Amino acid sequence: MTLFGHPMPQQLFRIQLQCSYNQEIWLRKMETIMTQITFSFDYPGDTFLPGMKIGRNLVNGMERFLSSWKSIDDLAAGDFTFQVDPHGFPQLFVKKGT
Repeated sequence: MTLFGHPMPQQLFRIQLQCSYNQEIWLRKMETIMTQITFSFDYPGDTFLPGMKIGRNLVNGMERFLSSWKSIDDLAAGDFTFQVDPHGFPQLFVKKGT
């Protein structure tokens, strides 16, 4: 993913967002590393990325699922979730409400 922006009218810059398989995200400005962002696949939010897991961690009991936004302007958790049903054979479901 490449993001473009311009902090000043005469200066254009490019920021490149890279996601590696060891769960790190790097911001790069041209060819120099700007900063590293810690990213956790344990809290996926609303977007499923390669390498993420959905379901219950049997070691610590944490449940990982995706949730919708309330609206395009309100990014709080909405009514819909995409999760594994823990009862019976593991299946993925889209659920409305709790």
